[in-house]
Formats: sequence, structure tokens, C-alpha cells
Amino acid sequence: MSLRGSQFYYRRRVPTDVRKLIGKNEIWRSLKTDSLRSALRRFSLVASEVEAEIENVRFKAGMIVDKTLLKPLGNDGQKKSSGNVGISRPSKGTCAKPTVTFGEAYDRYLLDPTAAWSPRTRDSLETGRRIVRRQHSIDRLAA
Repeated sequence: MSLRGSQFYYRRRVPTDVRKLIGKNEIWRSLKTDSLRSALRRFSLVASEVEAEIENVRFKAGMIVDKTLLKPLGNDGQKKSSGNVGISRPSKGTCAKPTVTFGEAYDRYLLDPTAAWSPRTRDSLETGRRIVRRQHSIDRLAA
């Protein structure tokens, strides 16, 4: 993410395997805001659109692609989104209550068998959990 003047932009280096096909070394997209908070929220949407564009170029060139990255684009390579990055609010009563407490989610994270936590790391994570719960009285994850 870069700041040009008063606007934030997403910047992505074009991978070397598609650089000649795209004709650029970098891709820049405006995040259409001068607010850092809004820019951070919009960053992932714009990043996923750019990644989909790059995968679509690979697909059209007959290269190996990750098909899950092609989803933001339609069959003809045109974006499905309008290009406008706007804010929409959910209608009243549509937000579901979280069913997992903060403690349960954190326990799942700590007990993940794929993570090889050292005893010192596990102790640090448990201490962090206790501090957060005590300071913020967190019982449920935010929706």
C-alpha cells in the first residue's frame, strides 16, 4: 500500500512469468480513499481482484493456474464487481450471533496439531489470552 498525494493505492509487482503478457512491471490500483482505516479495509478486496487478473492472464496463456483465484473474474475475463469500492450496511437483524466464544477459538488455535508450539511459546500465548480476557472482558468473538 502506498500513499500518492492524499490517496492510498494498492501496488503489486507483476510476476516475471506474466510480465511480458501484461506489459507492466507493477500494477497500481486506487483504494479511492484518503483514510488509512478505510484503505486497510479495502486493501484485501483490491488485492484479490488483482490476483484474479494475474491468474486470468496465466489461464489465457495456457499456464498452470490456481482455479480458486479465478473466481472473482467471469468467464470472459471481465470483472464481476462494478469497480466501485463502497460501504454497504447489512439490513437489520441479518447478523448472526457468534457461536464460538473467544476462549473456545483461542483453545482451538493453541490445540492445533499442525502447530509445533514450544513450551515457552505456548506459555506466552496463554499469558496473552489471560491478559486480553481480563483487560477487555471478552466473552464472545465480534460478529
